[in-house]
Amino acid sequence: MPGNLQRFNQKLHLDERHEARRVLVQALYAQTFLPDRALSDFVAEMLEEFPPYAFDEELLQSIAAELPKHQQAIDQKLTVAAPERPLDQIARVDLVILRIACLELLFLKNAPVKVIINEAVELAKEFGGEVSYKFVNGTLGTISKDLETLKLKT
Repeated sequence: MPGNLQRFNQKLHLDERHEARRVLVQALYAQTFLPDRALSDFVAEMLEEFPPYAFDEELLQSIAAELPKHQQAIDQKLTVAAPERPLDQIARVDLVILRIACLELLFLKNAPVKVIINEAVELAKEFGGEVSYKFVNGTLGTISKDLETLKLKT
């Protein structure tokens, strides 16, 4: 029985992290239309209008605080990883999902690479277009290969 409880607690923890990312995708997407408004305003509105049953507040706050600091570096990485699609041609929601995942992969390093990519793919399936998840998966796969290459060199 302890194993079942541990698996339940792990799933609940993952769900709380997923809910935090869902809130952030929606808030960041809304901010793309009104970039002069603070992200915290959009997050507060999302939480008020669509409260998740539980979410990882620490993850949400961490991503919300760190993404603006690293967005330029993330966008450069995305430009290299997907040269056939300039940033202004990537669907806004896909770009938001990619930015969150890249922040976690490159700067926060708060979960295993496969978990971060899988979360981004799931978010793309939920919020993106018909083939968004393929683009997100391919782009993040390229970035993760680059990370592995850098690890091997050091």
